[in-house]
Amino acid sequence: MRTLSPVLVLVFVACTGSKSTGTPTTVDLASDTDTDTDTDADSDTDTDTDSDTDTDSDTDTDSDTDTDSDTDTDSDTDTDTDSDTDTDTDTDTDTDTDTDTGMMPIDGAGPGDLVITEIMNNSDAVDDDFGEWFEVLNASGGDLDLQGMIIRNDGGSQVAMVTSSVLVPSGSYAVLGVSDDPGTNGGVFVDYAYSLDDFKLSNGDDELVLTTSTGGLIDEVFYDGGPDFPDEAGFSMTLDPGALDDVSNDNGGNWCAATSTFGDGDHGTPGAANDGCGGTPTGPLTAGELVAGDLVISEIFKDADILGDDEAEWFEVHNPGSVDIDLDGLTVHDLGTDSHLIQGTVIAPAGGYITLGVSGDLKLNGGVAHAYVYGSGISLGNGDDEVVLSFGKTVIDQVIYDGGKLFPDPKGYSLTLDPGALDAVDNDDGANWCEATSTFGAGEYGTPAAANDAC
Repeated sequence: MRTLSPVLVLVFVACTGSKSTGTPTTVDLASDTDTDTDTDADSDTDTDTDSDTDTDSDTDTDSDTDTDSDTDTDSDTDTDTDSDTDTDTDTDTDTDTDTDTGMMPIDGAGPGDLVITEIMNNSDAVDDDFGEWFEVLNASGGDLDLQGMIIRNDGGSQVAMVTSSVLVPSGSYAVLGVSDDPGTNGGVFVDYAYSLDDFKLSNGDDELVLTTSTGGLIDEVFYDGGPDFPDEAGFSMTLDPGALDDVSNDNGGNWCAATSTFGDGDHGTPGAANDGCGGTPTGPLTAGELVAGDLVISEIFKDADILGDDEAEWFEVHNPGSVDIDLDGLTVHDLGTDSHLIQGTVIAPAGGYITLGVSGDLKLNGGVAHAYVYGSGISLGNGDDEVVLSFGKTVIDQVIYDGGKLFPDPKGYSLTLDPGALDAVDNDDGANWCEATSTFGAGEYGTPAAANDAC
């Protein structure tokens, strides 16, 4: 008989471990504050269990009268379970606060960082003592503070300084003027008001110069009162949106009269993008939008020779602008008691002429197709008299003829304004008027609703 071998059982046990955590913090005490928080938590758990089962069974049977039964059973159980859990938590918080605003002081500005883009030198809705202003564009690429900027004319006889902070974001406009009260300055929101005693924009030619506090040139515009730059009362000089730089704004050809209205009725775009120059005009303008000179009285037929005055009198109006004008709401009057309110659409085409007369009967008025008939409420005196067009308190144009002293005083001939003097200033001068030479209708002289004869 054989002897059974012993059973060996081996058991292996694993061990576990873990990491510590830490939190670093960094603080920068300069104008830039940085806070960094880092939290790291690592947890590792390892469990190992080994399970092994081995069963051996051996049976030996000998048929000789000898019976041998051998049973060998080997049971080995090994259980191995490996569980590894690693938890890593890392929290990093970075808070950065920068107290630098990036606002450039005016003394850091160079040529062209500010561009003069609009000038209202001759307001009409309000007195110039309240209505003057100009506009600048921040073209520097960064924010600007205008405090310390010098505003002056070319010779330096008029000087104003911006004495308080005026922040102008990059690409934005600012308006500086003589009054910051919209109730009295025509309805303009002014960012900074300077004293009229220090600086004034002349109605004719003048200069607008902007410098740093130490005299460094930023921008300047020398406007000339009409030859190249626009010069119309109640209209700002506006720089074309395609020419918004400090070189292009030296050229009067890049400026035009504004077309948009603001506030109390003057034209301009203070603090906003400019009207385009040379674009397609819109219209017609209404009576309430008109300012002095928008219409020009250009011919007066006051004393007929072949026809009767009660039917043949008329006067002519010229529209020198580029936009049609509707006369509805205007008043025709003299300086006495004659007065008539125009009612209904009456269009004076851009660059054109129309007539207004006492009668619409072509047989009685000499064959003139009037744009408007005012009737018997208006009588044109054969000697001296006045013809006035107004809206409210605004006189659009007037002619005061004197019966022969300076103005012509013919019978059967119209008083005609020389084509070289077709504006509301030159027609005040009797020397710019003469007797018509062309005939119309039954043989009277004049050019109703057409270009005038030259004097």
